[in-house]
Formats: sequence, structure tokens, C-alpha cells
Amino acid sequence: MEYYLYDPVRNHLSDWQARKSNLEIIEVMDNWFSPLLSAEDCQICQPDGEGFLTFVELGKKLKQGQKRAETAEQRGQMLEAKLPDLGLELIKLT
Repeated sequence: MEYYLYDPVRNHLSDWQARKSNLEIIEVMDNWFSPLLSAEDCQICQPDGEGFLTFVELGKKLKQGQKRAETAEQRGQMLEAKLPDLGLELIKLT
């Protein structure tokens, strides 16, 4: 068996292999190869299978969301200002 621990804060992956009744840490992960899985690459995924976003990607998504919200707010204000010209009155519910 193989066990993996990923620390996203330090961006560090640790690997242990079960040997008899012990777990032995794999000290050097350079040119890593999983003998059990026959895999050379490891990708950490969310439960839905999607990969994790980097902090840069999260920042971009946040800015995009803020921009969309600002645009929607401005559009709503513009449309609200046109209501009297159309003979309509906005009634705000509380």
C-alpha cells in the first residue's frame, strides 16, 4: 500500500509505503514513480474530479465576479431610471 499526504500551504507531497507492519517514508520523491499504481504523475483533485485553482486563478475569478456584479447593478439602475419615461413606477418590497 501507498499513502500520500499533500500540504497545499507548503505545496509539499509526502509518500509512505507499507512494509510489513510499518509505514516507511519515501525520503526522495525526485523522479517519483508509484510501484503500486504504475503512475509517474500525481494530480490532486476535488471530490467532483475538478482540479484546484491556484491563488492567481481564484483572484481572477473574484475580480470577474465583482465586475459582473457592478455591471448588473449599473444596468439595474439604468433600467430603473427609464421606468418613469414609460409611465411605470417601481414599487420596492421590504
